[in-house]
Amino acid sequence: MTDTYHHEGPKGNEVFHPMTSYFCGHEPVCRQTGAPSAKGGDVAIYVRGGLTFSTLSDSYQAPADDTTEICGVRIHGKLQTDIINVYRPPIRRTRDDDRTDNFDPGALPSGDNTIILGDFNGHHPSWDYECDAADEVGNRLAEWLDREDWLPLNTGEPTHTSYRSGCNTAPDVACCSRTLARRTSWSVGPDLGSDHLPMLLTVRSTPAAQRTRRKAKWAFQKADWVAFRADCEDALCRAVPQRATAQELTTRFTEAVMSASRRHIPRGARPDAKPWALDPELQQAVSDRQEARRQIRADDPASKERWIAAKRRAADVERSATQAHFRTFVEDNLNQPASLGRVTKILKKWEGAGDEHQPGQAMRVGGRLLITDREKAQAFCATYAHVSRQIRSAKVDRACKRRLQELRTPRCSACENRRTGCCSEFTEDELKYVLLAFDFARAYDTVDHRLLRVRLMEMGVPRCLYNWTWQFLRDRRATVEYQSATSGERVFRAGLPQGSVLSPALFLLWAAPLAAELQKVPGTTAFLYADDTAALCAGNDIQVARQRAQQAADTLAQWAQANKMTVAGQKTQALVLSQWPVMRLTAP
Repeated sequence: MTDTYHHEGPKGNEVFHPMTSYFCGHEPVCRQTGAPSAKGGDVAIYVRGGLTFSTLSDSYQAPADDTTEICGVRIHGKLQTDIINVYRPPIRRTRDDDRTDNFDPGALPSGDNTIILGDFNGHHPSWDYECDAADEVGNRLAEWLDREDWLPLNTGEPTHTSYRSGCNTAPDVACCSRTLARRTSWSVGPDLGSDHLPMLLTVRSTPAAQRTRRKAKWAFQKADWVAFRADCEDALCRAVPQRATAQELTTRFTEAVMSASRRHIPRGARPDAKPWALDPELQQAVSDRQEARRQIRADDPASKERWIAAKRRAADVERSATQAHFRTFVEDNLNQPASLGRVTKILKKWEGAGDEHQPGQAMRVGGRLLITDREKAQAFCATYAHVSRQIRSAKVDRACKRRLQELRTPRCSACENRRTGCCSEFTEDELKYVLLAFDFARAYDTVDHRLLRVRLMEMGVPRCLYNWTWQFLRDRRATVEYQSATSGERVFRAGLPQGSVLSPALFLLWAAPLAAELQKVPGTTAFLYADDTAALCAGNDIQVARQRAQQAADTLAQWAQANKMTVAGQKTQALVLSQWPVMRLTAP
């Protein structure tokens, strides 16, 4: 799409391009925004769901060209095709337009499997039958086509209707190599509300491009819940077999729910059109606008006025239909008890907000281009490689084996962990505090199972309990499902299960020696909550408190390295607590 934003029509009247209704509010996969001074606006590319693609990041502009807007995508498959969308704004040498036309077609790619199309604002008899004499841009583009042995795909039909004169011209061009032109057909599409008509290109590919199978989802908004409830109640009210086990009752309940779901809840992978796009009044206004465009005659100025009036009415109807349906949507959906997450999800769906990564977009990981869903799933799974295999550290592993044989409980030699005497040498009135808040990177995912087993044995946990915990954590396997593809299995040799009620307790037991090591630092008190760790360091002045805080930080870093964990430095914070506001924690 080119020139997709609003711009002013004749006499300053605003002319709307309701592209958002046509595309159901989806975000484009590729877009370039032009300069504010450029007339019209921007280029964008949408890719149909099910096609695998990647965006082209190369610059196809001359170094001095600061007005042309270009974006492109590559459609992957057994036959790759590059699609380049170009918008060259009209540049007129007037006092109000001081831009310079530096558009150079020679900077565009000219591969055999490349299609270049867009609004060049250039006219030439090769693609515009209404043009008697080519302009400068048209000659420049035609000479480049001859030099590269390319062909324009246009049949000569007009693609643009002028607001000023009502004349029909063809400033939009689609071109490709001779090889690709034999398999490509060109036609003009229906009126979408712009002064330009869309160009429709059909490329016949042999063999057919690979299509992605998408997993069908339950369409709960289309379900017949009354019939669903009746079927479930009918199935569950039947006589229950005597002496039925809990598993048999569970299976009976599940079968009743799934049977009713298959009958009364449809499935589908494509989203529905936005409700205002199906409004009968809006559909009639769009039909009238298209008919008014077909009736335009160059010798009949009134036909042009009727067309512009029909465009304005269609834009007004679209605006009112959108507002009316949004009010209904708020009353029926949002004005009900619901969680904040559900409301946010509904609003994003209404606005058509999409993720940064589109479903069919190819991914580049480590210099490799991942195209198929299975390759993407394997890449997602590989991001957890450091917790899905046994991390090798010879020094730590040897110490772990020694500690399995010689279990001992470390104690503070100064105060026997009672924090008396030299460990508390100042009164509360004399103390100044520095609070350090630490955070571990992916704390739960990096807990080594063998070290945790040693930790439980050191703490005197009964053998049956730490053996049960060992069996609970070992041989945990995971796969990644992306679209319809599933990655291979990975065995997790480290990490605590997310969401398990046992994980926080195991992590506290795992981090218990850290608290003991921090307590050995004079004047330091350790606080642990889940995977968050804090150390409160006290001193008779701020410098002493700072030195003890640095000693506590060094102790924590050493413990983390010895236990295969990483401290998130960006999330670690220091806070000075004192009755004197002039005190600051200065760097050494």
